[in-house]
Amino acid sequence: MASLNSALLLVLLVAISAFMAAPSGVEAQLVNPIANNVFNIGGTVLCQINQTFPGGVASPFPQAAVELRCRNFTVARTTTDESGRFNITLGPVDQLTQLSIQDFLQLGGCRVIVTTLLAQCNANLPVPGNLVANLTAGIFSIVNGINVFNFIAGVFSLVNNLGL
Repeated sequence: MASLNSALLLVLLVAISAFMAAPSGVEAQLVNPIANNVFNIGGTVLCQINQTFPGGVASPFPQAAVELRCRNFTVARTTTDESGRFNITLGPVDQLTQLSIQDFLQLGGCRVIVTTLLAQCNANLPVPGNLVANLTAGIFSIVNGINVFNFIAGVFSLVNNLGL
């Protein structure tokens, strides 16, 4: 009888161990929730400080070097077109996997910085400093199971001493 109880206990322990070692379906779905996110960041850089919209008097800032920085880490770089527009798209395989949606939404978490000298666009702009804009959340959509987060660069302000 003792050997039967020992055998049953051994079988039960093996079954429990196998059950505990097997991954659950929920765990498999939550391996990396960031991996299903795509972030689009767009905006227009103008040759004037604190102007939001190209319909105003300011001219665009063409061929300006633009960086997306999150937590003081440069995530992406691009150049504006002839109309001063830029677009940055970061997908699941980009460096952004280290970041979260909260990095974009929290104050100062992510921002767009113009690294080209301001005098190249407008000689009246101060020489030291960079144009910097925080991000504003735009439209969210789901496309083929991918979360697409759209962000718009807000008003560009002059900031000194970014340490670029």
